[in-house]
Amino acid sequence: MQEEKTLNLILDKLGKIERLEEKMDRVFSKLQEAEVERREMKQEMKSMKQEMRERFIKLETGQEMIKEYIANSEEEFKKIDDAYKFIEGLKKVVTG
Repeated sequence: MQEEKTLNLILDKLGKIERLEEKMDRVFSKLQEAEVERREMKQEMKSMKQEMRERFIKLETGQEMIKEYIANSEEEFKKIDDAYKFIEGLKKVVTG
C-alpha cells in the first residue's frame, strides 16, 4: 500500500514535470517567434531609414535647385529691368 502511494506520488510528480516541460516548450517557441518578429522589424526599420535618407537627399537637392532658380531669376529680372530702363532712356533721347 505504501509502495503504491509512493509510486502514485512519483507518477504525479513526473506528470507535473512533463506538463511544465510542455509549457516551457510553448514559451520557448513563443520566444523564438518574437525573436523572428524582432529581426523582421529591425530589417524593416533599416529599410525605412534608408528610404528616409534617400528622400531627404532628394529634398535637399530640390531645395538647392529652387534656391538657384530664385537667385538666377533675381539676376535675370535685374537684367530685364536694366534693359527696360536703358530702352526707356533711349526713347526719351530719340523723342526728345
